[in-house]
Amino acid sequence: MSINYLEIIKKAWVATWQNKYLWWFGFFVSLTSGGSFFNYSNSGLNKQPALSEEKILAFINQHLSVIIIALIALIIICLLLTILSLIGRGALIKSINASDKKEPSNFTIGFSAGKKYFWKILGLGFFPSLFIFAIFTIILVPIAFLFASHSYILGTILSIAGIAIFIPLIILVSFLKKYGQMYIILGELNIRSAIESSYALFRKNMSPSIIMALIFVLIGIIFGIGVLIACVPLVIIFAILGLVFYLIFKKVGIMIIAGIGIVIATILLLVLRSIYESFAQAVWVFFFHEIAKPKITEIAAETVADKIPDPVATPDPITFSEK
Repeated sequence: MSINYLEIIKKAWVATWQNKYLWWFGFFVSLTSGGSFFNYSNSGLNKQPALSEEKILAFINQHLSVIIIALIALIIICLLLTILSLIGRGALIKSINASDKKEPSNFTIGFSAGKKYFWKILGLGFFPSLFIFAIFTIILVPIAFLFASHSYILGTILSIAGIAIFIPLIILVSFLKKYGQMYIILGELNIRSAIESSYALFRKNMSPSIIMALIFVLIGIIFGIGVLIACVPLVIIFAILGLVFYLIFKKVGIMIIAGIGIVIATILLLVLRSIYESFAQAVWVFFFHEIAKPKITEIAAETVADKIPDPVATPDPITFSEK
Protein backbone atom coordinates (compact mmCIF):
# COMPACT_ATOMS: atom_id res chain seq x y z
CA MET A 1 0.00 0.00 0.00
CA SER A 2 1.36 3.40 -1.03
CA ILE A 3 0.72 6.04 1.63
CA ASN A 4 1.35 9.74 1.14
CA TYR A 5 2.58 10.59 4.65
CA LEU A 6 3.29 14.21 3.78
CA GLU A 7 -0.25 14.72 2.52
CA ILE A 8 -1.65 13.24 5.74
CA ILE A 9 0.49 15.62 7.82
CA LYS A 10 -0.52 18.64 5.74
CA LYS A 11 -4.20 17.67 5.96
CA ALA A 12 -3.91 17.23 9.73
CA TRP A 13 -2.32 20.66 10.13
CA VAL A 14 -5.03 22.35 8.06
CA ALA A 15 -7.75 20.64 10.12
CA THR A 16 -6.04 21.64 13.37
CA TRP A 17 -5.59 25.26 12.34
CA GLN A 18 -9.07 25.71 10.87
CA ASN A 19 -10.82 24.15 13.89
CA LYS A 20 -9.22 25.94 16.80
CA TYR A 21 -11.78 24.59 19.28
CA LEU A 22 -9.82 21.34 18.95
CA TRP A 23 -7.04 23.03 20.91
CA TRP A 24 -9.17 22.85 24.04
CA PHE A 25 -9.39 19.08 23.68
CA GLY A 26 -5.66 19.02 23.00
CA PHE A 27 -5.22 20.94 26.25
CA PHE A 28 -7.27 18.32 28.12
CA VAL A 29 -5.12 15.55 26.62
CA SER A 30 -1.90 17.39 27.51
CA LEU A 31 -2.90 17.46 31.18
CA THR A 32 -1.67 13.90 31.65
CA SER A 33 0.82 13.57 28.78
CA GLY A 34 4.56 13.80 29.27
CA GLY A 35 6.11 14.04 32.72
CA SER A 36 8.13 16.15 35.04
CA PHE A 37 11.46 15.45 36.60
CA PHE A 38 12.35 16.78 39.97
CA ASN A 39 15.96 16.90 41.01
CA TYR A 40 17.19 17.56 44.48
CA SER A 41 20.41 17.46 46.43
CA ASN A 42 20.79 15.14 49.41
CA SER A 43 24.11 16.49 50.65
CA GLY A 44 22.49 17.78 53.84
CA LEU A 45 21.00 14.35 54.49
CA ASN A 46 24.39 12.72 54.21
CA LYS A 47 25.86 15.08 56.77
CA GLN A 48 23.16 14.67 59.40
CA PRO A 49 20.89 11.77 58.40
CA ALA A 50 19.56 11.08 61.88
CA LEU A 51 18.76 14.73 62.50
CA SER A 52 17.01 15.04 59.14
CA GLU A 53 14.91 11.93 59.75
CA GLU A 54 13.92 13.24 63.16
CA LYS A 55 12.91 16.56 61.64
CA ILE A 56 10.89 14.84 58.92
CA LEU A 57 9.09 12.57 61.42
CA ALA A 58 8.43 15.50 63.72
CA PHE A 59 7.04 17.56 60.84
CA ILE A 60 4.77 14.67 59.78
CA ASN A 61 3.47 14.17 63.31
CA GLN A 62 2.77 17.87 63.75
CA HIS A 63 1.02 18.31 60.38
CA LEU A 64 -0.46 14.84 59.83
CA SER A 65 -4.01 16.06 59.18
CA VAL A 66 -2.79 18.69 56.69
CA ILE A 67 -0.64 16.10 54.88
CA ILE A 68 -3.58 13.66 54.62
CA ILE A 69 -5.88 16.38 53.27
CA ALA A 70 -3.20 17.44 50.77
CA LEU A 71 -2.72 13.85 49.58
CA ILE A 72 -6.47 13.36 49.17
CA ALA A 73 -6.69 16.64 47.26
CA LEU A 74 -3.77 15.57 45.06
CA ILE A 75 -5.45 12.23 44.29
CA ILE A 76 -8.72 13.98 43.43
CA ILE A 77 -6.91 16.46 41.17
CA CYS A 78 -5.07 13.61 39.40
CA LEU A 79 -8.35 11.76 38.87
CA LEU A 80 -10.01 14.88 37.47
CA LEU A 81 -7.08 15.51 35.13
CA THR A 82 -7.19 11.88 33.95
CA ILE A 83 -10.94 12.11 33.33
CA LEU A 84 -10.53 15.32 31.36
CA SER A 85 -7.66 13.80 29.38
CA LEU A 86 -9.69 10.73 28.37
CA ILE A 87 -12.72 12.86 27.49
CA GLY A 88 -10.43 15.13 25.47
CA ARG A 89 -9.02 12.16 23.56
CA GLY A 90 -12.46 10.90 22.60
CA ALA A 91 -13.62 14.40 21.73
CA LEU A 92 -10.59 14.96 19.49
CA ILE A 93 -11.10 11.74 17.52
CA LYS A 94 -14.82 12.33 17.05
CA SER A 95 -14.43 16.02 16.17
CA ILE A 96 -11.57 15.49 13.71
CA ASN A 97 -13.51 12.75 11.95
CA ALA A 98 -16.67 14.90 11.83
CA SER A 99 -14.72 17.86 10.48
CA ASP A 100 -13.15 15.69 7.78
CA LYS A 101 -16.57 14.39 6.71
CA LYS A 102 -18.09 17.91 6.78
CA GLU A 103 -20.45 16.93 9.58
CA PRO A 104 -21.52 19.38 12.32
CA SER A 105 -18.74 19.73 14.86
CA ASN A 106 -17.99 22.13 17.70
CA PHE A 107 -16.77 22.07 21.28
CA THR A 108 -20.12 21.06 22.77
CA ILE A 109 -20.69 18.18 20.33
CA GLY A 110 -17.12 16.98 20.75
CA PHE A 111 -17.21 17.15 24.55
CA SER A 112 -20.48 15.19 24.62
CA ALA A 113 -18.89 12.52 22.42
CA GLY A 114 -15.87 12.40 24.72
CA LYS A 115 -18.13 11.76 27.72
CA LYS A 116 -20.06 9.10 25.79
CA TYR A 117 -16.95 7.01 25.08
CA PHE A 118 -15.16 7.72 28.38
CA TRP A 119 -15.63 4.31 30.00
CA LYS A 120 -14.71 2.37 26.87
CA ILE A 121 -11.52 4.38 26.39
CA LEU A 122 -10.70 3.91 30.07
CA GLY A 123 -11.20 0.15 29.76
CA LEU A 124 -9.16 0.04 26.57
CA GLY A 125 -6.26 1.64 28.43
CA PHE A 126 -6.66 -0.55 31.51
CA PHE A 127 -6.65 -4.07 30.08
CA PRO A 128 -3.56 -3.79 27.81
CA SER A 129 -1.73 -2.02 30.64
CA LEU A 130 -2.64 -4.86 33.00
CA PHE A 131 -1.32 -7.33 30.43
CA ILE A 132 1.96 -5.41 30.13
CA PHE A 133 2.29 -5.29 33.93
CA ALA A 134 1.74 -9.06 34.15
CA ILE A 135 4.36 -9.76 31.47
CA PHE A 136 6.79 -7.36 33.14
CA THR A 137 6.33 -9.16 36.47
CA ILE A 138 6.81 -12.58 34.87
CA ILE A 139 10.04 -11.42 33.24
CA LEU A 140 11.35 -9.49 36.26
CA VAL A 141 10.88 -12.14 38.98
CA PRO A 142 13.34 -14.75 37.61
CA ILE A 143 15.86 -12.01 36.73
CA ALA A 144 15.71 -10.63 40.27
CA PHE A 145 16.07 -14.15 41.66
CA LEU A 146 19.17 -14.82 39.52
CA PHE A 147 20.87 -11.59 40.59
CA ALA A 148 19.95 -12.24 44.21
CA SER A 149 21.57 -15.68 43.83
CA HIS A 150 24.72 -14.02 42.38
CA SER A 151 24.13 -15.65 38.97
CA TYR A 152 25.15 -12.46 37.20
CA ILE A 153 25.99 -13.93 33.79
CA LEU A 154 22.74 -15.86 33.47
CA GLY A 155 20.85 -12.91 34.93
CA THR A 156 22.36 -10.55 32.35
CA ILE A 157 21.51 -12.93 29.49
CA LEU A 158 17.94 -13.25 30.73
CA SER A 159 17.71 -9.46 31.13
CA ILE A 160 18.73 -8.93 27.49
CA ALA A 161 16.21 -11.56 26.38
CA GLY A 162 13.54 -9.93 28.53
CA ILE A 163 14.18 -6.52 26.97
CA ALA A 164 14.04 -8.09 23.50
CA ILE A 165 10.60 -9.49 24.36
CA PHE A 166 9.26 -6.52 26.31
CA ILE A 167 10.01 -3.70 23.84
CA PRO A 168 7.99 -5.23 20.94
CA LEU A 169 5.11 -5.83 23.37
CA ILE A 170 5.17 -2.17 24.41
CA ILE A 171 5.10 -1.13 20.75
CA LEU A 172 2.22 -3.53 20.01
CA VAL A 173 0.16 -2.34 22.98
CA SER A 174 0.69 1.32 22.03
CA PHE A 175 -0.76 0.66 18.57
CA LEU A 176 -3.60 -1.44 20.00
CA LYS A 177 -4.57 1.52 22.20
CA LYS A 178 -4.18 4.04 19.39
CA TYR A 179 -6.21 2.12 16.83
CA GLY A 180 -8.57 0.72 19.46
CA GLN A 181 -9.69 4.21 20.47
CA MET A 182 -10.61 4.98 16.88
CA TYR A 183 -12.45 1.68 16.43
CA ILE A 184 -14.43 2.37 19.61
CA ILE A 185 -15.36 5.93 18.63
CA LEU A 186 -15.62 5.73 14.84
CA GLY A 187 -16.81 2.14 14.61
CA GLU A 188 -18.91 1.89 17.79
CA LEU A 189 -17.13 -1.35 18.74
CA ASN A 190 -16.88 -2.77 22.24
CA ILE A 191 -13.48 -3.07 23.91
CA ARG A 192 -12.82 -6.68 22.94
CA SER A 193 -13.80 -6.18 19.30
CA ALA A 194 -11.75 -2.96 19.17
CA ILE A 195 -8.62 -4.77 20.42
CA GLU A 196 -9.12 -7.65 17.97
CA SER A 197 -9.69 -5.25 15.07
CA SER A 198 -6.68 -3.15 16.09
CA TYR A 199 -4.43 -6.21 16.17
CA ALA A 200 -5.61 -7.32 12.73
CA LEU A 201 -5.13 -3.82 11.33
CA PHE A 202 -1.66 -3.44 12.83
CA ARG A 203 -0.57 -6.89 11.64
CA LYS A 204 -1.67 -6.06 8.10
CA ASN A 205 -0.12 -2.57 8.17
CA MET A 206 2.87 -3.09 10.45
CA SER A 207 5.44 -1.35 8.26
CA PRO A 208 3.34 1.77 7.51
CA SER A 209 2.42 2.03 11.20
CA ILE A 210 6.04 1.90 12.34
CA ILE A 211 7.05 4.39 9.62
CA MET A 212 4.34 6.76 10.85
CA ALA A 213 5.61 6.39 14.42
CA LEU A 214 9.18 7.12 13.30
CA ILE A 215 7.95 10.20 11.44
CA PHE A 216 6.42 11.34 14.72
CA VAL A 217 9.82 11.07 16.37
CA LEU A 218 11.05 13.60 13.81
CA ILE A 219 7.94 15.74 14.29
CA GLY A 220 8.55 15.68 18.05
CA ILE A 221 12.14 16.86 17.57
CA ILE A 222 10.97 19.66 15.27
CA PHE A 223 8.30 20.61 17.81
CA GLY A 224 10.90 20.73 20.59
CA ILE A 225 13.21 22.92 18.52
CA GLY A 226 10.26 25.17 17.67
CA VAL A 227 9.41 25.57 21.36
CA LEU A 228 13.02 26.51 22.15
CA ILE A 229 13.06 29.05 19.33
CA ALA A 230 9.78 30.51 20.57
CA CYS A 231 11.21 30.82 24.08
CA VAL A 232 14.42 32.62 23.04
CA PRO A 233 12.80 36.07 22.49
CA LEU A 234 10.87 35.61 25.74
CA VAL A 235 14.07 34.88 27.66
CA ILE A 236 15.84 37.90 26.14
CA ILE A 237 12.94 40.25 26.90
CA PHE A 238 12.62 39.12 30.51
CA ALA A 239 16.37 39.15 31.03
CA ILE A 240 16.42 42.84 30.05
CA LEU A 241 13.35 43.56 32.18
CA GLY A 242 14.90 41.67 35.08
CA LEU A 243 18.06 43.80 34.89
CA VAL A 244 16.02 47.03 34.79
CA PHE A 245 13.81 45.98 37.70
CA TYR A 246 16.86 44.84 39.67
CA LEU A 247 18.46 48.27 39.28
CA ILE A 248 15.23 49.91 40.48
CA PHE A 249 13.76 47.48 43.03
CA LYS A 250 16.72 45.17 43.75
CA LYS A 251 15.78 41.55 44.66
CA VAL A 252 12.05 42.30 44.79
CA GLY A 253 12.17 43.42 41.15
CA ILE A 254 13.88 40.20 40.11
CA MET A 255 11.25 38.13 41.92
CA ILE A 256 8.39 40.03 40.27
CA ILE A 257 9.81 39.67 36.76
CA ALA A 258 10.68 36.01 37.36
CA GLY A 259 7.13 35.30 38.52
CA ILE A 260 5.57 37.05 35.51
CA GLY A 261 8.01 35.28 33.18
CA ILE A 262 7.17 31.84 34.61
CA VAL A 263 3.42 32.47 34.20
CA ILE A 264 3.78 33.66 30.59
CA ALA A 265 6.16 30.80 29.70
CA THR A 266 3.77 28.26 31.23
CA ILE A 267 0.82 29.64 29.25
CA LEU A 268 2.88 29.64 26.05
CA LEU A 269 4.01 26.04 26.57
CA LEU A 270 0.45 24.90 27.34
CA VAL A 271 -0.88 26.55 24.17
CA LEU A 272 1.86 25.00 22.02
CA ARG A 273 1.36 21.61 23.67
CA SER A 274 -2.41 21.81 23.12
CA ILE A 275 -1.92 22.58 19.43
CA TYR A 276 0.58 19.73 19.12
CA GLU A 277 -1.72 17.19 20.79
CA SER A 278 -4.59 18.21 18.49
CA PHE A 279 -2.36 17.99 15.43
CA ALA A 280 -0.91 14.63 16.49
CA GLN A 281 -4.34 13.09 16.96
CA ALA A 282 -5.47 14.47 13.60
CA VAL A 283 -2.49 12.81 11.92
CA TRP A 284 -3.35 9.44 13.44
CA VAL A 285 -7.05 9.74 12.56
CA PHE A 286 -6.26 10.51 8.91
CA PHE A 287 -3.61 7.78 8.84
CA PHE A 288 -6.19 5.37 10.28
CA HIS A 289 -8.61 6.36 7.51
CA GLU A 290 -5.89 5.69 4.96
CA ILE A 291 -4.92 2.19 6.08
CA ALA A 292 -8.55 1.18 6.65
CA LYS A 293 -9.78 2.70 3.37
CA PRO A 294 -9.90 -0.63 1.45
CA LYS A 295 -12.64 -1.73 3.83
CA ILE A 296 -14.90 1.30 3.45
CA THR A 297 -16.82 -0.21 0.53
CA GLU A 298 -17.24 -3.42 2.51
CA ILE A 299 -18.78 -1.46 5.36
CA ALA A 300 -21.51 -0.12 3.11
CA ALA A 301 -22.20 -3.65 1.91
CA GLU A 302 -22.32 -4.93 5.49
CA THR A 303 -24.82 -2.21 6.45
CA VAL A 304 -27.18 -3.47 3.73
CA ALA A 305 -26.50 -7.09 4.65
CA ASP A 306 -27.41 -6.40 8.29
CA LYS A 307 -30.97 -5.71 7.19
CA ILE A 308 -31.17 -9.21 5.66
CA PRO A 309 -29.62 -11.69 8.15
CA ASP A 310 -27.16 -14.07 6.55
CA PRO A 311 -26.36 -17.14 8.71
CA VAL A 312 -23.14 -17.85 6.83
CA ALA A 313 -21.73 -14.34 7.16
CA THR A 314 -18.35 -14.23 8.88
CA PRO A 315 -17.35 -11.21 11.00
CA ASP A 316 -14.44 -9.21 9.61
CA PRO A 317 -12.28 -7.71 12.36
CA ILE A 318 -11.03 -4.82 10.22
CA THR A 319 -14.25 -2.82 9.83
CA PHE A 320 -15.80 0.23 11.33
CA SER A 321 -19.00 -1.56 12.38
CA GLU A 322 -19.80 -4.28 14.83
CA LYS A 323 -21.87 -7.29 13.82
